[in-house]
Amino acid sequence: MNFTYLLLVNFYIICWILLYSLVFSRNTNFKLNRAALLTGLAISFLLPFLPLPSLFENPAITTSVITANGGTGIVLPAAGKESTFIFPFWKVIVGVYWSGVLFTAVRFLWKLLLINRLINKYPAVKKGGIIHILTPEHWETFHLFIIFLPLKIFPLPF
Repeated sequence: MNFTYLLLVNFYIICWILLYSLVFSRNTNFKLNRAALLTGLAISFLLPFLPLPSLFENPAITTSVITANGGTGIVLPAAGKESTFIFPFWKVIVGVYWSGVLFTAVRFLWKLLLINRLINKYPAVKKGGIIHILTPEHWETFHLFIIFLPLKIFPLPF
């Protein structure tokens, strides 16, 4: 398998996952969801075999040779041929990658800020060297360096 095939398969899988999350994510018919995922996976492996426009290839530029009296040749572009546009495929991949890294980092920092606000908002109890933040009763238990417990599990000592 060549590298371009693997890149295209990954690109199609990512596109299918985005489409799936938009269309099927709230569907509770598990057989339909399973069929959609397996079909999308199979299609992702077959689509790279279809011929695409040559966006990723470097087309050869036709040239004509004019010889002077001394026998030296001058290479000029052929008449009627304009320079062709080559799609910057690698620049797009690198841009998408760093956009994803930036998005994930900003989202992670935002979530840490929200956790910090929860720490400052709700009472804390230290028990056995572990800090417990007492959250409202309808919340679920979760942790990130500190344990967040609903009051129904860990009632206040007073």
